[in-house]
Amino acid sequence: METGEIRVNKMTKEQELRKQLGFEEEIFYHYCSLEALYGIITSKSFWLTSLNSTNDSKELKVGQTILDNALQELIIKEEDLQYKKLLEKIANAPRDVEYKKLRKNKNRHYYGASFVNNRDSLTHWERYGNNGFGVCIAFNIWMLQNYFMYKSLPDICRTWLWHDKVIYNGQQQKEHIKTIIRSKINGMIKGARTYNYEVNMDKMLTIPNMCNVLYYTTLAQVRPTFKHLGFSDEHEYRLVFEEGEAEENAQYLCKIASRGENENGFLDLSERIKIVIDELGLAQEKRKHTMLGKSIRSYYALNLEPIWGGDALIPEIILGPRCYQNKRELEVFIKCNSLFGTKVRTSVIPIR
Repeated sequence: METGEIRVNKMTKEQELRKQLGFEEEIFYHYCSLEALYGIITSKSFWLTSLNSTNDSKELKVGQTILDNALQELIIKEEDLQYKKLLEKIANAPRDVEYKKLRKNKNRHYYGASFVNNRDSLTHWERYGNNGFGVCIAFNIWMLQNYFMYKSLPDICRTWLWHDKVIYNGQQQKEHIKTIIRSKINGMIKGARTYNYEVNMDKMLTIPNMCNVLYYTTLAQVRPTFKHLGFSDEHEYRLVFEEGEAEENAQYLCKIASRGENENGFLDLSERIKIVIDELGLAQEKRKHTMLGKSIRSYYALNLEPIWGGDALIPEIILGPRCYQNKRELEVFIKCNSLFGTKVRTSVIPIR
């Protein structure tokens, strides 16, 4: 084990206290230039850039075939007749003409930020860390999940901002979808009961467009995280945002409430979604554009200020093996920007 790794595994007092309080560590690493780090720290935000302009020509095109195949396998193996009916109705979503009319003007746009689970990796320094002249930012993605829990948003309302590893293997992609489908069904039942709204399999079959929503939210979740096998050496982990989905969820909850079905609960949930997307800077009117490389790309600046500070969100920053940044200067800079306790370390990779 490298010396740097030994230091990382030692818990600070703050980390021990957070663990006792139920906080978790889900650390991933973002390699970037020193200029990008400066922008992240001073703005307390992270750019989620459009996935329409990545280097993968099959980006966003792999998911639907895998989803349809996975649903058919679930249907064949399911023995519970009511659960089987529910799965069949979900699988029939693409053939629902009326719902397609509602979606016909819906042009999905996905935005993302890339991470890896490899700390101080030569491959990633060369590919993403400005050829070793940049930095590697440790990012505790669990803090975003905790923020959603603090705002009392159930799982089914988080489909517009989520994090997941990119999957490259076809069989693994299929198994992942099966897990998502079952989790969404169980999560919806649990979430509804939280608001004193009883839901069972029979009820779910009668809720307008519910099975369509389950199908298309699953598709939305896997499209940005399924990639061609040829990119498997990247070992990418993504934070993904689906533009406009939060606003649509909020509107849909208002429509349910207008039918008199648990009016206060659904209206309250709708309002909370609107508050969260505004606080995070993800409302549609906040989309921006910039030059990245040789092309113009749109992006959202994910506002991290609600969870910023201390060392919980960014526990560590690693200077690249060729980075000229003075370590002490960087430590002063990040403390001036409320990252108290964030450790600054230097890569142990001996590049000539």
